[in-house]
Parts: sequence; C-alpha cells; structure tokens
Amino acid sequence: MAGGALKYRHLSRSSAHRQALLRNLVTSLIMHESIKTTWAKAKEAQRLAEKVITLGKKNTEASRRRAESILFQPLDHLPKLFDELRRR
Repeated sequence: MAGGALKYRHLSRSSAHRQALLRNLVTSLIMHESIKTTWAKAKEAQRLAEKVITLGKKNTEASRRRAESILFQPLDHLPKLFDELRRR
C-alpha cells in the first residue's frame, strides 16, 4: 500500500549504519545532555533515548544489561544513567 505509515525513518542508511548512528546519538545525549542534529535524526534518537531512560528508571539487573547493549562505552555512562538521570 503506497503512502502507508512508516515504522521508522530510514535516514538513507543501511540498517547497521542507522543503528550505530542512533546508538551514538543517544550515548552523546546521555554524556552531554544536549545534542545538535537534524530533525529526522533527533526524532528517531528520541525514541531510543526514551527507551533507555525507561530502563534507567526500572533499575533492575536485566535493564542494566539491556542499556549496556545499547550504549557505546557503557561503563562510563551507566552510572550517570542509573543514578543522576534516573531521579529526574
């Protein structure tokens, strides 16, 4: 069906490149708490960032491992995600 709803934005990249880009954006967002990017990339990164923040709020071992699999350099950013950002 032409013109149907998209499940996600493809961002003119292969799936591996798109996933790496979004993981990198979310990691930068957690590190710097603010990023500059295009509107389309921001909307896609927002979806992943909200999922990661929700994992931080759950604060279980399973959620820590899931967040670890999403973030680049997880040992640097997990303490901030599960401490400071969790309380906001």
